[in-house]
Order: sequence, then C-alpha cells, then structure tokens
Amino acid sequence: MLVEFLHMDNQNEKPLYVQLYEGIKQGIESGDLKQGERMTSIRTAAKELNISRTTIENAYIKLCIEGYIESHPQIGYFVLGNSKKNIQDKKNDTINNPSTIIYDFGTDKIELKTADLDLWRKIIRSVLTDKNKLISYGDAQGEFELRAALSNYCFKARGVRASAENIIVGAGTATLLSVLCAILDNKKNVCIEKPGFVQAEQIFRDFGYTVVSCDTDKNGAKLTQLKKTNADLLVELPSTRSKISITSLVSRRKALMKWAQEKENRFIIEDDYNGELRYTARTVPAFQGSNSEKIIYIGSFSKLLLPSVRIAYMVVPNSLMQKYDKIKNFYNQTSGKTEQLALAKYIISGSLEKHLRRLRKIYYGKSRLICDSLERNISGLVNLVLAETSLSVTVEINSKFSSKQLCEIALNNGIVVLPILGEESNPRVKLGFTAISEETIEEAIKSLENTWKKAGAY
Repeated sequence: MLVEFLHMDNQNEKPLYVQLYEGIKQGIESGDLKQGERMTSIRTAAKELNISRTTIENAYIKLCIEGYIESHPQIGYFVLGNSKKNIQDKKNDTINNPSTIIYDFGTDKIELKTADLDLWRKIIRSVLTDKNKLISYGDAQGEFELRAALSNYCFKARGVRASAENIIVGAGTATLLSVLCAILDNKKNVCIEKPGFVQAEQIFRDFGYTVVSCDTDKNGAKLTQLKKTNADLLVELPSTRSKISITSLVSRRKALMKWAQEKENRFIIEDDYNGELRYTARTVPAFQGSNSEKIIYIGSFSKLLLPSVRIAYMVVPNSLMQKYDKIKNFYNQTSGKTEQLALAKYIISGSLEKHLRRLRKIYYGKSRLICDSLERNISGLVNLVLAETSLSVTVEINSKFSSKQLCEIALNNGIVVLPILGEESNPRVKLGFTAISEETIEEAIKSLENTWKKAGAY
C-alpha cells in the first residue's frame, strides 16, 4: 500500500533506487507517511513496482542510514519520521496535548457531568434496533421525525414559527450557511454584527459576498451604520449580548424589520446560538417569530447535548424553500441519520426540556463563581461581561501585553484562555466555563493571576 503513490521512471537519469528513496523521503517529510507506519515489504514492493528486490533494498537501506525508517528483524521496516518535523511535532504536542492542560477555560468542550450521556446512549441503542430505517439513505433536508419535533420544540422554547417543511437540518451552522448561500439570489454585501463570526465570514466570501461589519449596542445592530453598508443580508448574533432592554429591543427590531422589508431579496439571519440557555437575564423570544418570511433562523445543539453531536437546524422562508426544493436532491444528508432520529426521540419524550432546566441551574452556578472569582483575584481587571448563551466571560485587562500574548503566557503554564482581537485600548480575553468544574474555578483563576503577574503582564 505504501508504494502506490510512487511513480518510477525508467527514462529518468536518476537510478531507480534513488527515485524510490526520494519518493519515500518526500512522503515522510510531508507527513503523508506517519511515524510507526509499516513499510511495504521488499518482496511486495518489488512485485507492485515491477523492479528488482535489490533496488528496493538499496533504497530502504539508504532511508535507514538517514533515520527515516528502521528495520525490525523478521518483522519488517517501519517509518521513523523526519527528525526536524518530529521536533516541531513534539513542540506542538506540548501545546495541544490535553495532558499538559491543567485548567481549561476553552469553549470547545463540556464537563462530562453536564452531558445526559446515559439516556443519550439508551436512545441511540433504541434507534439502532429499528433496522428498516437504518438501511436507507437519509433525507437531504433532514429526517422528517426530527423536523416535526423541532417545529414544536423551537416554538415552545424560542417562539420560532416553523413547519417541518421549512426546516433544514445540517451538521452545524457552517454547513447550513453554505446551503443558504446556494439558494440566495443576492451575491452582494452581507453585514455581520460586531464582534463578528469568523467562520460565517469565510463562507460568505467563498460564495462571492463582500463582508462588512456593523457596530452594535445591547439591542443589536445600529441602524444608521447598517444602512451605510448597503447590505442585503444582516447576520444577527444575539448570543454576544449580555444585558437587554426589552422596550429598546422591541423598537430596534421594528426598525430592522422595516429595513428588511424595503427590498424583496433582503433578509436577516438570526444565529440564535444557545438562545434557550439564558438563566439570569430575561429570556427574549427569537426575532424570527415576528416575521417568518424575512428572517432566517439558525439553532444548534452542541452545548445542549454533546459537542461531538453535530446537529443544527435552519428555518427558511417559503420563498427560499421553493428554490431549495429544486436543488436539494443534489445534496447528501450531512448530519448522521441515527443521531437525528435519536434527537427526535429525545425531544418528543420531554428529555431535552428536562435537561435544559438542569443545565440552566448548573451554568448559573458556574457563571456566578467565575465572575466573583475574577473580581476578587485578577488585579489587572478593568471590566468583565458575562455572555450567558455563549457560556463565557469576556475579561478586559489593564496590561502592556496583547490579548494573544496573555493567552500564550497562560497556555505555556497549562491554562487555556482565548484571545479576543479588536481595536479596544485594553486587551480582552474570553474564559469559557463549560469544560471546567465548579470545584476548580477558584484555584484556576488564582493560578491565572499568578501566571500573569510572574510574566510582568501588569
């Protein structure tokens, strides 16, 4: 198998063993041949490449001498790797290896106890017994059972008005945005609320959009700036808002809806990330409920279930669904059929609603602990903002270092915090609290303070 990528040229001035040596060496240095991988035996390689065993053996011996592979008597040859690359890999492993992380304030994991793992496993097993459903391809739009369950769930949880026919299921927000771009007519400007959404920005650019940004306040995009952008799409990011004024929000939404209605092909995309997870601020229904023909709604379940369960859904206006229906058969289902059917059962049984109530209590407790600890222990603290649905705290630090430098210092000492890049005078970092336990929050914050102090951050 390891010789299939090699091309031997009998007309080349280089001897065949040199060609073989260089081809394998290149594969090892590029990382295509992994350390520990078994090389094709001399006999098999000679047969597959139609060259002599001596040629193969000479190439292997040269690779052994230079430390790229090693011989195990009576067993075979194995890839050792490029020594320079191994040094860099070791350095990267030190940074990325979970075993080197002591305290994790990242946002890509959850604490195991917050997952409804036992019940989820039980429901998965029950789905696997229904053989008739598993032996066929899934619906590209998403399994009907799940879309029907989501139609009921998203209205009760977020006030979203949707039928099963208007819901598209996909493996995450990025996948759904790609589908959306394929059915939108206006390849012009898309405005994304600050602080922005890097993943979405890249997708829109890939589809030929010009991406612009718009300043926000606690109620969303500032209308005067939005109008100056000449955008036909606005991406709303309600998860980035901490405090909401209900009266002002209603007024802002009316103004934004008026803006959307000024053009036929103008829409608002509401990325309602974890919208149902607010636990201190007053829960506000989704914007989509006020006009289902002008607002495209996106919801997801990564923090409600498991980050590894990649299921999100998009509620699409009738005008766009007509276009989607014409092309959907060219798409494959992107989210696993088994997991979709399991999620449908989880929702219909009431388990998701019960689990959500439990999560609100857990994250309320964690958010209080982390905010209180930051205020007590971080001497360079200027300001902190709790983003409930993002399950994180944004911390502004009075420091001579940049946010990236502060995060690198922390990481080198086994603490994961995330940089927030921007134009503010003081650096800002994000501390997520989904992965860290309540019992270790205080000691983790103290360790972070000591780390920054020792490095002379302030």
